[in-house]
Amino acid sequence: MSNWDFAALGYQRSFARLCAGAIPFILDGIADAPGIRLLEAGCGTGELSAAAALAGYSVLGVDSSPQMLELARASHPGIRFAHADLTALGDLAALGDLTALDDAGACFDAVASNFVINHTADPRAAMKELSRVLTPGGIAAVTIWPYRMSQLGTVWSEVLARSGAVKPPIERLATHLDFERTCDGMRDLMRGAGFADVRSDAPASVVIDEIEVNLSLTPDDLWAGAEAGIAVIGAAYTNADAAMRKRMWRVFSDIVEPATSGGLLHFTATAILAAGRR
Repeated sequence: MSNWDFAALGYQRSFARLCAGAIPFILDGIADAPGIRLLEAGCGTGELSAAAALAGYSVLGVDSSPQMLELARASHPGIRFAHADLTALGDLAALGDLTALDDAGACFDAVASNFVINHTADPRAAMKELSRVLTPGGIAAVTIWPYRMSQLGTVWSEVLARSGAVKPPIERLATHLDFERTCDGMRDLMRGAGFADVRSDAPASVVIDEIEVNLSLTPDDLWAGAEAGIAVIGAAYTNADAAMRKRMWRVFSDIVEPATSGGLLHFTATAILAAGRR
């Protein structure tokens, strides 16, 4: 079982809601696609796929985690989901009753990938796969989190510091595989995969925007992400013994209680959106 298989339910309750804040920006980024066939690569629990279907797209969502796909199918029964890895998507024309074109299996007018590229073992290979499955003129819209402390990150850092929990080392990709989690880094990553202009006012340039996403949820739902082992806080929680886990929860509760309003916590985070045309 992969880490994301284990984390699926906790992710759906917590971080999936933060990621969903980018969905309107992604749909705006692909608005000028030449048709309505859309692939969501790394669909997770399917919120973006559902929003795209509601907006009129013919959607296929793919993910490498069987449990994520199980949740997506249960939550959005009218949408097609299939198993595929972002770095090797294969012949997706065989999935979801989509008709293949002659151009190396290209069959989608738009591709969306929401906070997934930064989780792959080879981001450049993944971005090239997104380009490969697009029709000529098709558009990809991709989001990542920059390496920047967020409001939520500050909470997690304070939990670790005040509880005394051991912060696990941050795993980085090898230098030749990694890319800068910045606007310039995303632009270079997309250009390297063959993406060019997506808007008439931005000739020969991938469009990069910093976007603001918001999260509102209960403390219990947010903590579910930590219990599921997601992100640095989740890794610290997973590695801790029972006594430390209880201490981390108590510290977390003390930290967020003053910020809770109407039973909810509210966070704002900055993300990077890149959109490019094949």
